[in-house]
Amino acid sequence: MSIFVNFHLYPMLKTVISTIPMFVCAFWSILLLLEYKSRNHSKMFLGFYMLIAFLLYVGHAAYFNHEYKFYGFWENIYVFCSLSVYPLYFIYIKLISRKTLLKLKDFWILIPSFLMFLFSIMIYMNMSDNEMDFFTKNILYERNYSNYAELSPLLSLQIIKLRIFKVVFFIQLIPVVYFGRKYILDYNKKIRNYYSDTEGKTLQHFNSLLYIFVATSIASSIVNFLGKSFFTYSTWILLLPALLFGCLLFIIGYLGYTQEFTLATFLKDVKADEIKNIQHEENKLNNDYYAENLKHRLLEDLQELLIKKEIYKKNDLRITDVSSKLNTNRTYVSKVVNEELKTNFSDLINQCRIEHAKKLLKDHESKTLGLSQIGELSGFKSDSSFYRIFKEKEGISPGDFRKKNYESAP
Repeated sequence: MSIFVNFHLYPMLKTVISTIPMFVCAFWSILLLLEYKSRNHSKMFLGFYMLIAFLLYVGHAAYFNHEYKFYGFWENIYVFCSLSVYPLYFIYIKLISRKTLLKLKDFWILIPSFLMFLFSIMIYMNMSDNEMDFFTKNILYERNYSNYAELSPLLSLQIIKLRIFKVVFFIQLIPVVYFGRKYILDYNKKIRNYYSDTEGKTLQHFNSLLYIFVATSIASSIVNFLGKSFFTYSTWILLLPALLFGCLLFIIGYLGYTQEFTLATFLKDVKADEIKNIQHEENKLNNDYYAENLKHRLLEDLQELLIKKEIYKKNDLRITDVSSKLNTNRTYVSKVVNEELKTNFSDLINQCRIEHAKKLLKDHESKTLGLSQIGELSGFKSDSSFYRIFKEKEGISPGDFRKKNYESAP
């Protein structure tokens, strides 16, 4: 009975495991590409990315299930897709953090993958059936390069291609990870210097994308170094990368699909606020705040807005609201906050909100107020923002903070 189970179950199990990333990519590709009606360019591009990743994992599934003839041809597409997925992901990061529309020059990073594909397909088209069979079974699966000197010129070129492929794959990860991280962090900085409430705009979503991107890159480098043949003959060894990449791709797709706030939204808000404050922009040359020696005056007025007028209680507060009340522009306010107070706009406002919330939580006269009411009275837009930011700043939840202060009170 156990022999029967092993004989019939293991091949089926291997097929299921090897196709996990493929079906994850297919699911998100369909769902994201259907966003064309909403004209959300970042979601549509992520859908295209998932389509390329799907083609890549079709090759993986064929390889691990020993579809020799199919994979012999598909390996050319696999080369292109493998070298394209990370550059395409980098372009996606650029689209969500720096650009609203892509131009042809944004795709120059795909040149190595196109060149390698052309090189691969030209070799494939000139190979005989015997050479193709030897290449697939002995080189792609067995990784047998021992008779390298005795191979035909085309088979020798295939081995050279595989070695170039690994080098290019590894080298392109370095700038993609570095600049991808830089773009996201730069974007985070802009958001934090503009909005007081950054939930759904950067703190969770973009940071998660960054960590997923780095984790995927590390995992890809390890798998690329080991080679696919390392995972070919053991279903359980194959399970680890299949689940890893399946989960990472699912999270990337989920985060991209649920992200409603985009760079276009940010730029739209900036444009609308600039129209409101156009009079301040026109008069800025006559504004005495722009004199370098009067920075402290702007700082004093800013502190008055925060401490005495409690402007932080406005839950959708933006830096343009502050600059308008100070009769200056947002760039100058941002500069003072960054350079004089050594923080960003979001952290400054949220710190004021936390201090106000702490006063209410300590005040026995406010004990009838619920935590949601305290968060709202302090300027937080939602309960989740209040709980998350309070714990980040104080290392304790609002409820525990209140309980602790009640217990310590005389």
